[in-house]
Amino acid sequence: QTLGQKVVNIKLLSTDGMKVNFGQSTGRYFANILNNLTLFIGFLMFFFNRRNQCLHDNLASTVVVAELRRERKY
Repeated sequence: QTLGQKVVNIKLLSTDGMKVNFGQSTGRYFANILNNLTLFIGFLMFFFNRRNQCLHDNLASTVVVAELRRERKY
C-alpha cells in the first residue's frame, strides 16, 4: 500500500479478494501505459463498468476498494 492509498483509505485487491501478486501489479503498470497512449480513454471505462474498473484494472484483474478500519476499544 502506498502512502497516498493510506491517506485516502483505499486498497488494491485481486478480483477474487486476495492480495495482488507480482504479475498482476506488473500487468497493471504496463496497461496503465496503454491508457496514456490512447489519450486516457481507458479511464473512461470507470463510468461504464459494474465494478468501476479502469482499463488497467480490468486487464490485470484487480479492483480498488475502500479500506475498512477497525477502531480499538480500550
